[in-house]
Amino acid sequence: MRLYAFVSLTAFVLVACGGGTEENNFCNDVEMCDEGFSCDVTGVCISADLFIVANDELARATVNVAYEFTALASGGIPPYHDWAIETDEIEMEWITIDTVSGVLSGTPTVATFGREITVLVNDSAYGDGATTSKSFMLMITDCDQSGLEQVCYLADVDVCKVGSQTCQDEKWTDCVATGPSEDAEHCGADCSSCDLTKADRCNGVCACGTNVACEGDLICCSEACVDISASNTNCGACGADCAVIIQNAAGAQCDFGSCDYTSCLAGFLDCNDDRSDGCEIEVGLNQCGSCEIDCQTQTENADGIFCEPRVGAGYDCNYTDCTEPYGDCDGNRVNGCEIDLSDPLHCGLCNANCFSGSTNKACIYEDGVGFHCGCATADDCKTDPVQQCCDNQCYDQDDPLHCGNCTTDCSASSLGPLCVDADNSTCGCYTLQNCPSDNLCCNQVCTPIDDEHCGDCAIACNASYGGDSCDVATWDCYCTGNSECIGFGTETCVGDGIDANCELE
Repeated sequence: MRLYAFVSLTAFVLVACGGGTEENNFCNDVEMCDEGFSCDVTGVCISADLFIVANDELARATVNVAYEFTALASGGIPPYHDWAIETDEIEMEWITIDTVSGVLSGTPTVATFGREITVLVNDSAYGDGATTSKSFMLMITDCDQSGLEQVCYLADVDVCKVGSQTCQDEKWTDCVATGPSEDAEHCGADCSSCDLTKADRCNGVCACGTNVACEGDLICCSEACVDISASNTNCGACGADCAVIIQNAAGAQCDFGSCDYTSCLAGFLDCNDDRSDGCEIEVGLNQCGSCEIDCQTQTENADGIFCEPRVGAGYDCNYTDCTEPYGDCDGNRVNGCEIDLSDPLHCGLCNANCFSGSTNKACIYEDGVGFHCGCATADDCKTDPVQQCCDNQCYDQDDPLHCGNCTTDCSASSLGPLCVDADNSTCGCYTLQNCPSDNLCCNQVCTPIDDEHCGDCAIACNASYGGDSCDVATWDCYCTGNSECIGFGTETCVGDGIDANCELE
């Protein structure tokens, strides 16, 4: 087999250019330079020594010892580049060369008397440069320190023995056995490595503890052959103790090489679909009695969400308060507060529907009161009769407290406690009963009983009624002197006090 670190050539080719005289010193791929000259990258012949690989020989290599050697070049036009090697020997596959530095390296595994290797390199002449090469015989010895000893192993019938051998004349002497091998990498009839799943030591032969290597489906664990498909302390692998691996569960056991359990302990869940590690999740806010129940997602619009044990068995989501403005209208605390109490259909209370009547159709919020049905504009109130929206509540236009507008309050009006003319925001009365005591209702205005309105809006006290003064208590006119009776009857005031009257003829 031939190895290439670069495009190889079987012989070096100097770009020898002709015409090295002053009259003919130019060169290219066709025009060559005279001997002693080389064509540089600009196409000019310059003086140059013969381009060669300068090493006389390669340093020897030793089996299992890292090898490094630097190939050198001289002549031609430096710098040198694209170092490469060629070899037909399969035993030389271990060696490589750095294309820039020319360093050969690797670690041989087999001794050889000599193997041919060719080193190639390019210089920096015209075009891709000239290429030169040189072939060497590389010696690979077993050892390189006379008298050096090393451990060796010798197969003896069915037993592997350990011994020593010495380096003499760059070769190892025969192995002199000293006893059975204790190295599991060198054991048994052919001194090969033990199967560490079947054995854990070597006594010349592979063994598990003090017994022979395990056979069949048995595995060597802690110096004993065990069935890892059923061992609770070595389940599927040595040291895999189901009592330790299975978390928060009862009945931990090995089932066909995998740990399993009977049931989760109270307050724990198996949520990763892997029974081999038990019940890894503790019941809580995000897995409330079930892996799929997340209280933070399920319990809507609530504060103080928590997971609590259900009476009897199981768990349920719960909360402390609804988040404003939501309410729990279905009575199911598990799903939280599902209704927006700022909605006119559930205004302030679950069953408060502002649209159930013909007035107060909006849902209004007031500090200290909360949400309640009311109005934002007159559009939320009745149209027949026409109502107005005052302080978020609907009132008739003739409402005594909002007479024709939101600011006219007839309840304290001296004209009367009723709204008698909403269009003009006029307060007044309709009957005597609408007015305070000692008042009459005259022309829809509360009028005090006096000399001009004595018991009736049309009665003004004069001689014909008994005098010019009115007794408010009895609604009777009386006279206080004869002058009030002039032109009537005897023109005489008879009687005393409120009982005095103008005397008839």
